[in-house]
Order: sequence, then structure tokens, then C-alpha cells
Amino acid sequence: MTAQEAMGGGGCLPSVRGTVLPRAAYEAAICASGLPATARLVALVLASKADSHAGARGGPLMLAQADIAGYAGVSLPTATRELARLEVRGWITRSRGGGRSNPTAYTFTVPRGGGHTA
Repeated sequence: MTAQEAMGGGGCLPSVRGTVLPRAAYEAAICASGLPATARLVALVLASKADSHAGARGGPLMLAQADIAGYAGVSLPTATRELARLEVRGWITRSRGGGRSNPTAYTFTVPRGGGHTA
């Protein structure tokens, strides 16, 4: 992780509407969201990886759930559960790749109302 990434970075994330979402704004909304700590961790890991990988090529983040679990330091079932929570609550959208060799595509959103959830 670079110093810029550790401090919140200045990059942009691919969003659902084909536009970009400032990474710092997404991270601030995640941190203020009221999501459980593990869900926030997974969301911040996704943002970090999107900023460094997807941003360079301008498309959605393509990443396997096992990789997300490894980057976040959580088990695969935990990562799977938290990704589902983020999707249901409107923080990410996923287009599943179907299988180990086809990673899932992730895009980012901030739910209406800033995502303040219980």
C-alpha cells in the first residue's frame, strides 16, 4: 500500500452509471455508514484495489472473492457474507463471473441518504 492509499488516496472508483466516484468521498461515506466493522473493512479493501487496478484501465474492478478475503484478512465465508451485505444495502453492484477463472466485476455507489444504516 502506498502512502497515498494509506491516507485515503485521491483516485476515483468506477460507479454504476459509468461515471467515476471520488475514492475519498466513498471511503468517508463507508466510515460514517453504520455498517458492521467487517463490512466496512471489505468495502475499504475493494476501494483500495479499485483505485490501484480498475482506475488504471477505466472499468469495473475485476476480483475473485477469495482474493478479497485474503486482502481483508477474513475467511472466504465472511467475505462472501459482507459482499452480499454491501450489495443488498446498495454500496456495490456485482456482475458475477461464474467460476474460479472468471472474477466478479464490482462497481461502487453511495446509497440514497448517504448509506447511514444500522
